[in-house]
Amino acid sequence: MKISRPTATPIGTSGFRHRLFEALCLLIVAVCCMVLAWSQTRGGDLLDLEAGAVILSATSEYESWPALALLDSNAYTGWASRRGRVAPNTIVIELPHVYALESMAFDNTRTQEIDYPGISARQVEVWLSTRGPEDGFELVATVQATQGGREHFPLPLGTEARWIKLVINSNWGNDQFTELMELEGYGEAVGEIETALPVLGTYLTNFGPLYLEQSGDRVRGCYDDGSAVVTGRLDGRVMRLDWREKSGFGVALLTVSSGGDFLNGLWYEGSELRGTWRGPRDPGDPKPPCEIGQVSWSGE
Repeated sequence: MKISRPTATPIGTSGFRHRLFEALCLLIVAVCCMVLAWSQTRGGDLLDLEAGAVILSATSEYESWPALALLDSNAYTGWASRRGRVAPNTIVIELPHVYALESMAFDNTRTQEIDYPGISARQVEVWLSTRGPEDGFELVATVQATQGGREHFPLPLGTEARWIKLVINSNWGNDQFTELMELEGYGEAVGEIETALPVLGTYLTNFGPLYLEQSGDRVRGCYDDGSAVVTGRLDGRVMRLDWREKSGFGVALLTVSSGGDFLNGLWYEGSELRGTWRGPRDPGDPKPPCEIGQVSWSGE
C-alpha cells in the first residue's frame, strides 16, 4: 500500500527577514540611546556656571535675558536678542580647561513660542578654539535647533576646545526677537589642568567697585559704597557668594576669566534670577571701599 505524505510547505523567509531587520533596528536605537546617556552623565554638563564655564561676550542681549543664563541649568531662564536684532548673534564661551568635546545640546523648550511664534533659535554655527577667545576658531558644526524643543548633536571625533563661539544665524520666523534657553556640552578634560588664578583684587562692575579678598577657598569683600558685603567659597574658579546690603540679601555665582581680567556671573534674590554681575578687573587695584577686616569670612 502506498502511503501518501503531505507536501512540505517551504518556510516563509521574507517574514523572518523582516522581523530580524526590525529587531536589529531596535537594538541599534537602544545602543545609541545608551551611548548618548553615558556621554551626557559620565562627565556632567561642561557648559554650566558651576562647572566653571563663563560667557566672555555676546553681541546682543535683552534686559533680563542675558547670555549667561544659557549656563545656569535652568530652561526657564535663557538668552534673548535685543528687539530687532534677530540675527546674526554671536556668543563666546570660555571653559576652565581644554576639553575633548563629544556633543552639545540646544534647548528651546521654554522659549516664548506662544506669545512670539518662531522666536526659537534655528540655525547655529559652532566654532571652537584652543588658542584664545579671539583667534584660532574653526567651524566644526552647523546645527538646526528644534522649534520649542531640545536637540542633542554629536561633534566630530577628536574635537577639542577651550573657547566656543556660537553664531546664531536665524530663528523660526519671528521678526522681533530670537531666544535660546539652555546650552549643554559633554566631554572630558585633556592635558594638564590649570590652577585657577587668585581672585584677589577690585573689579569695576555694574554694581560699582567690587573688592575681593581670598584666603584659601574662602572669599570676602565689599562693593558699591562699601556698605554692601559678600562672603563665600571658591571652587576652582567659581565663587558662590552670599551678598547683603541695606535693601536686601541673596546669593551670586561669579567666575573670573582665565586671564584674571574679567568677572561675570549671575545674582539671585531668594530663588529668583535678578540679573548679571560683571565687569573688568581694575588694573590700578585701588584700596577697598570698606574696612575689609570688619567683613567676616564665610563660616565665622
